[in-house]
Amino acid sequence: MALPARDDGKSATEASSRQAVGSRQPTSANSSLIRASDSDSYVSVIGETPSNPMSDEAKLTYSDYTVAWICPLEIEQIAALKMLDKIHPRLPQWVNDHNAYTFGSVQGHNIIVAGLPTTGNCSAATVVAQIRKTFPHLKFGLLVGIGGGVPTKTYAGPIRLGHIVVSEPVGQHSGAVQYDHGKAEAGTFMRTGFLAPAPNVLLNAARESEVRRRRLSEDPLVAHLRRIDTSKRGLRNFKRPSFDQDHLYEPSYAHVDGEKSCKKCGCETGKRVDRSTDDSDDENVYEEDDGWLTVHRGTIASGELVMRDGRQRDTLAQNDKILCFEMEAAGALNNFPCLVVRGISDYSDSHKNDKWHGYAAAVAAAYARELFFYMPVDEVKQCRISETDVLEMVQNTKEFARAADYTEVSRAWNWLRPADASVDYRNASDLRHPNTGLWFLESDSYRRLKTTPATHLWLRGIPGSGKSVIASTIIEDLQKDKDVVSGSAVVYFFFSFSDASKQTLEHMLRSLIYQLAVEHKSPQLMSLVESRAQGSKRPQVEELITLFKEMVGELRDVVIILDALDEAREQLHLLEWITSASHEHCRFFLTSRWDSEIEEALDSWLSPNCTTTLEEERVDDDIKAYIHHRLRVESSLSRWKSMYNLISYTLVERSGGLFRRVSCQLDELSTCMDEPAVLQTLATLPSELNETYDRILRNIPRARVPNAIKILQLLAFAKRPLLFKEIIDALATDPDSEPPFDPENRIVPPDAIAGYCSSLLRITAGNGGGPEMQLAHFSVQEYLLLDRLGNPYNGFFREVAASAAITQILLAYLWTAAAVAQETVDSTTKLSDFPLARFAAQNWLDFARRSGEDQDDTFAWTSRIFMQDSFMRYWLSFYDPGVDGMGNDAKAPALYYAALGGLHRSVRSLLDGGANPNAQGGRYGNALQATSLHGNVQTAKILVEYGADINAQAGLTITH
Repeated sequence: MALPARDDGKSATEASSRQAVGSRQPTSANSSLIRASDSDSYVSVIGETPSNPMSDEAKLTYSDYTVAWICPLEIEQIAALKMLDKIHPRLPQWVNDHNAYTFGSVQGHNIIVAGLPTTGNCSAATVVAQIRKTFPHLKFGLLVGIGGGVPTKTYAGPIRLGHIVVSEPVGQHSGAVQYDHGKAEAGTFMRTGFLAPAPNVLLNAARESEVRRRRLSEDPLVAHLRRIDTSKRGLRNFKRPSFDQDHLYEPSYAHVDGEKSCKKCGCETGKRVDRSTDDSDDENVYEEDDGWLTVHRGTIASGELVMRDGRQRDTLAQNDKILCFEMEAAGALNNFPCLVVRGISDYSDSHKNDKWHGYAAAVAAAYARELFFYMPVDEVKQCRISETDVLEMVQNTKEFARAADYTEVSRAWNWLRPADASVDYRNASDLRHPNTGLWFLESDSYRRLKTTPATHLWLRGIPGSGKSVIASTIIEDLQKDKDVVSGSAVVYFFFSFSDASKQTLEHMLRSLIYQLAVEHKSPQLMSLVESRAQGSKRPQVEELITLFKEMVGELRDVVIILDALDEAREQLHLLEWITSASHEHCRFFLTSRWDSEIEEALDSWLSPNCTTTLEEERVDDDIKAYIHHRLRVESSLSRWKSMYNLISYTLVERSGGLFRRVSCQLDELSTCMDEPAVLQTLATLPSELNETYDRILRNIPRARVPNAIKILQLLAFAKRPLLFKEIIDALATDPDSEPPFDPENRIVPPDAIAGYCSSLLRITAGNGGGPEMQLAHFSVQEYLLLDRLGNPYNGFFREVAASAAITQILLAYLWTAAAVAQETVDSTTKLSDFPLARFAAQNWLDFARRSGEDQDDTFAWTSRIFMQDSFMRYWLSFYDPGVDGMGNDAKAPALYYAALGGLHRSVRSLLDGGANPNAQGGRYGNALQATSLHGNVQTAKILVEYGADINAQAGLTITH
């Protein structure tokens, strides 16, 4: 069906059907409003003209937008823009938000339209995470675009090209499942990837729309479709292809050449499925040529890989009653409630082509527009769906899906306790800008790795040159080609300076084994893990090495990507495993800095052509693309249009192949108020990365320095990234005040904490607990810990001084939380009221030990808490270092914990106060054993001095 042009912007049917909705119809006028500087580009795409910039829309803020319309592809975004009643002016963009938004409205609902830089769940997850930070009052999203259909039959008839599929809860599923997440059991694949259902306001709108459509004489979706004038040159690809171009082939018949059409490839017409009788018995089925679009509602499957196999399509579809396959819903629905709307552009087999993309995108957009006519604006605004609610929705969906029992996966996780490498992969992917790093995929060295068995590749580069981003590009490229059926797998691990659980050979093996066992869908691999996970004993490194070797032996080919070897602790053990272990079925891709120890170990193991270096010339091209992207999308930089070429040339010339340096320098340029300031900044750019960091610290406004130092101290010395909410409470804590922590002192809005020293910090989506903050790069930590004259705040980052400051903050915070808990008789104090409490409980003892209690202020706090029983109880309710590795609790006195932490001043103070040096309790039996086994010689001498029995034997011993 062609899409004829429209003159009036709304058909009679559309208008009359809206009047029938009655009180639900908003009364706002329809007009278009866009930024003057953007008008030309928008007019060329969607044919709208800007209206009065002084209208009400010009006064909107981020908080006024309630719905996100997410479009993975450009063609889908164009269709979405055609469905808006109005285009609103752009708002100033947050410095750390690199998404591209269009602001508009439909029927009074304020909407943002957001595209994705690349397809896939990781890209969707990254974009959605940033959207939620920027737009605090978003209620839900619409994930609208094209998808691959399953040639099955629903209440609406057989699914064909150009039909619409909408996610809807069915049976045990929420409406969307992650088809490539599950566990192998008894030769079958059991689902574990369950996604949050859409909110009721969207599901109700979908149902009401369907009911009303059946009562009308003309389809309102077709009226929306006419908003796209396919007679215009730029919109012709949205026309509906003819019926004779809808071909379904037998599931087992594969397309030979993916670059050619079925006709040019010579696909046999005899292999086409005759569907002429599919709906012969259904009188209620709509025919497209009678002016109606067909909508199917049910389960949509999402995965990281494009579904291109007819047999696998049918197998998965039969198991879960899947109607459509796509690649973004899992990333969006993991932490954001969405309704998924897909226009069917192919049949999820190898005969894919782009012929139906435009029309499929158009019908999906038309359906999405229709939903807004059945959602009252006030009802949407009152809809309250927090991140906690979404997680609860996902959990409830999982619990409801009893058929997908994942006991084995749970047992494997509890035994391995693996670090989540996917978080680092997503973070690295988030840093990648479109069309960067592609040159590496075309290099001879990478092609050899990809095509030659038992080939390895080591990528070296200077700090900040983009090695981790290249690693994420390779992971994405290899995962497209992995074939779980034929026995190949891709696993990865990112060593991290900022996370103590991602720094050793043991950490890496736990993660790789878990990836193979859970992601690969093989009962043999799961059984290998299951056979060892029966007991509660944690696996030792030797056992993990043996298990990994056995698992790899079950596979034909495994590619292992290990990023940032130089950030690993115990490098010697790691390098010995890489070079000496038997890896007949493995290919390694490794990245690191130039490092003599790594080079010495790998040079004798690798062939000469298996080592490559990031070429500055090629990196410069990527840096140039990165610069142009930021100049184009960030409002604080896009105002210098007349200076684009000068800025780009100067930054590339001074970059030295370092993305890090360029990123910091762009951040500084974004603060310039006029062109002379830009010129002055460009003329005085530092030539070294450390000099760049010096300049960033010196430029922090004086009023912000105390909080900036607090943030940098915490992130430089903590053993893991910190949650936003943890840092906010740390900044709101003053050990010298009473009370030390006051919730009223929390920074508002939370995103403002990034402004203290944004170039040195990095905000990520986190791993389920909310946004996280960490140092932007390993080089930032190295700089802060370096005793460097250029650092204006060098003294604050010496370990003793920083640890003392952090100890005081954590103890002061816990003291306040304990006091509130004690005063709250009805026990209504929750962990959510004190989000820093768990981190403080788990880490203050270690920071106190590192401080040496040298500062009197620190000692005043440690001695204070050891004398207070109520505080001790509160602290130990969160974390008890006296509990043994098997979870057995041996009650211990305060002296035991002070000795365990090596706090010599507190130990002496407690002994002077009458504490018994031979009191029993705790994992190691008594204070002397606890402090001795942890190497605290000074504390041990004090205990002996006060009469501790050196022959006492109790508790456990430590084996190394």
